[in-house]
Amino acid sequence: MLALGPLVGGAVTELASWPWIFALNVPLAALLAMIVLRTAAAADGATGAGPRPAGPPDPLGALLLVVGLGGLVAGLMQGPTWGWDAGATLALLGGGLIALAAFGRAERARTEPLLHLGLLRGPYLGAVLVAGAARFVVVGAVVYAAILLQALLDFGPLDAGLAMLTATIPILFAGPISGRLTDRRGAVVPATGGLLIAAAGLAWMAAHAGEARYGSLWPGLIALGLGLGLAVPAATTAGMNAVTERRRGEAAGLQDTARQVGGALGVAVLGALVTAVELDRLVDRLGRPAVDRHRATLDGLLVESGAEQARAARAVGAGTLDAARDALGAGMAAAFAVAAAVCALGAAVAVVLLRARAGGRSSPVPSPAAAPSSRDARRAAGPSAAAAPIAARGSRPEPGGGAVRSPEP
Repeated sequence: MLALGPLVGGAVTELASWPWIFALNVPLAALLAMIVLRTAAAADGATGAGPRPAGPPDPLGALLLVVGLGGLVAGLMQGPTWGWDAGATLALLGGGLIALAAFGRAERARTEPLLHLGLLRGPYLGAVLVAGAARFVVVGAVVYAAILLQALLDFGPLDAGLAMLTATIPILFAGPISGRLTDRRGAVVPATGGLLIAAAGLAWMAAHAGEARYGSLWPGLIALGLGLGLAVPAATTAGMNAVTERRRGEAAGLQDTARQVGGALGVAVLGALVTAVELDRLVDRLGRPAVDRHRATLDGLLVESGAEQARAARAVGAGTLDAARDALGAGMAAAFAVAAAVCALGAAVAVVLLRARAGGRSSPVPSPAAAPSSRDARRAAGPSAAAAPIAARGSRPEPGGGAVRSPEP
């Protein structure tokens, strides 16, 4: 879906309008919900065990998590427009942080929390951080690279979506390669190497963001997709091997939450950075009085029609369009540079946290004391159960791979 997202979004925007993208998600979500329900019921019937009884609902935890993440993302996105010292910005950021702190405190006090925060250690913590960093980078970089193509190269939405395939298609081909490397060499090599490749691609894009040529960007986009396609499946495998079988469903959900949070923060943080750098560069080129007086005109100037751009140039002054292009290129370069730094930091996390312990296998994070350990359960079930854990570093690959893979960052 990640590979098709920019293309489908560009087509819908060009043929209809961007609000229809949200409407398109309604039938898609309904279809996926039906597939999940049918698949889960079939899986329960095949095992004969039925679903594990769910714990009591946690409405307070859900509310605190939504309020916290929503406030934090909204504050980051609106800060450049409202001002970082504005009361509304500080209220959103402060309220979001307080709500998230309260969420963590509330979850630790529950026996069946919404998110089992005790899982967040060792290789599993590394997997969660890598997943969040990868989605931070890929969503933020692809969104702003598409904006760059439309604003500086006059690409239409559909053309920009097609151009982004150079970043998303390599993810699909790199996933199986990552799985084989993980089975043979462990998770650290593909996860670290992939993130460093992605960092190099983003650094290339930062160096060429101001050039009005797609040929200057696509090598970096390919490296970005290839690197993340190698890193994410390896980290996912290491994380899932680090938890007990009883906690794998919850662990998978927590990793998916980390991806969604990372994507939201990527758009918010990189967007705030682009806006701040763009504004500073406009002030340097046009002067503070002209920027303050014509701020509404300058916003979105590069995606306006030629007639609107000419009218704005007459209103603001000579060199307006060149200044706007230079400012946007500088903002995009800063965003890509920060995304590269996030990838490099993720590579360091992978080296430190994803390493398997003695014997080539990560020690699973135990379930709560009330639940029997997975080792005791396998011992009681006999030799056939001992082969149940997912393939980990140092293990011989099973037919078909044997490792948990998630090719989509």
